[in-house]
Amino acid sequence: MKKNTDWKETAKKFLSSLLIDNPSLFEAPRVPGKGRGLDYYATSAFLSVLSTTLQEFHFNHQRLPDLVNLPKTCDHFFKMKFFNQMLMRPNPASKLNARRYIPNEIKDLIRPPVCYWSSTTPTLPPDEEIPAGTYWLKLDLGWHAQEIIEWPPSLAERKRLNEKCESWMNGHRHGLANGEWWYGIGEQRIFLEEDLSEVILQGTEIKFFLCETVIRKSITT
Repeated sequence: MKKNTDWKETAKKFLSSLLIDNPSLFEAPRVPGKGRGLDYYATSAFLSVLSTTLQEFHFNHQRLPDLVNLPKTCDHFFKMKFFNQMLMRPNPASKLNARRYIPNEIKDLIRPPVCYWSSTTPTLPPDEEIPAGTYWLKLDLGWHAQEIIEWPPSLAERKRLNEKCESWMNGHRHGLANGEWWYGIGEQRIFLEEDLSEVILQGTEIKFFLCETVIRKSITT
């Protein structure tokens, strides 16, 4: 692709080709409790989001996604963003609800981190409600909105953290501009979570990527 590529025109051609090569992607009926990016975005916004996502994909992989042959995981993920039926409850973007996806048969093998407090308002709880110690303060539906803190905070630190929580909650929802629409559903929350630094030597969380119920990859972020 050229440096001066018109990505909206590219998106239009990409859609036109898909309508010919794989029309079934556009014909799937709505499923109760599930959603698709194709249905989530307004028609006026969809092309803009698709063009941004195509540009990002090309930057990372030096090609456009192949949604007919699906040769790699990245192609499957691109297809998932716009055409796969995804569960909306529990929200797959929710850190707080991720534990609800753990299958019953392995729940005894996995211990999710303890959530000590959560709220839909950006105001930390009183000092006495949380035991003294080290915690992670996080935004539920977001990315890189997190900070390790010591409890209880000083008055100045409490003021700073409340202001940070407010900016997180009032900020633009992560993911909406590049096809990760599931970050836009559900109520936003702030929460305090157990510190796992003794287990995770670097980063703040471990992510598992599954394909047809098989763990294909795990990363620490």
